[in-house]
Amino acid sequence: MYGWQFAGEHSPVRSSASDPGADVPARPQVVVAAASRPPGGFASAGRRVGALPPASFFVVSAIFHYLGPSFAVLLFAHLNVLGVAWLRIASAAVLFAVWRRPWRLIARCTGKQRSVLLALGVVLAAMNSLFSASTAVSGIDQLGAAMLIAALVATPFGIGGAAPAFVHPSWLLWGIAVGLCSSVIPYVADQLAMARVRRSTFALMLAILPATATVIGLLVLGQVPTVQDLLGIALVIAGVALHQDREQGGRRA
Repeated sequence: MYGWQFAGEHSPVRSSASDPGADVPARPQVVVAAASRPPGGFASAGRRVGALPPASFFVVSAIFHYLGPSFAVLLFAHLNVLGVAWLRIASAAVLFAVWRRPWRLIARCTGKQRSVLLALGVVLAAMNSLFSASTAVSGIDQLGAAMLIAALVATPFGIGGAAPAFVHPSWLLWGIAVGLCSSVIPYVADQLAMARVRRSTFALMLAILPATATVIGLLVLGQVPTVQDLLGIALVIAGVALHQDREQGGRRA
């Protein structure tokens, strides 16, 4: 895989809303339940986004999932791993805070729900474990609240490594780009896509991820794939496509 990403980027499976009982692979996230209506002028924008085809959300997620780690690679020349990790989490937390104001959700939660958010925040901060939760509130709001918790948890370990970025604006902007591209856009896009597609469709979409990683690695990092790399990508895509064809054939039979 080209680019860079934290361990634990993929979480356990969950059920697709359009195919109950069908397991869908996903990245660290919470399940979309009763999504809240965006406040103010965001309502019409939310409706327009909701009208987009499901595949468009996946394409956006695939692109930004690897674009963020590519930006992180550029930062590694200046900051250590923990510093980059903290910038990723903290910038994502700030963006979610401005957009969703998740402290309102925390105030409404029960003690049990707060425990779930705390656990999810710790997992997001560690980035080496997986956690999935479902409660009767917006999944994106839960993610925003958990990201705030993750930023608090990660601060004692990562802010020292991130400190040099605060006197180098370009490094700080790269860190914000890592958070936006790795922990905001793809997670939200995944939420929107998986609520609208079947398991088989989502799995087939996952087959394009190696190709997406290769393109991003080439454009951003100058990593030129070898013939073996391209062959491996082709085999992965073909394998997933064949598996889906057989699975659909078995269901028709």
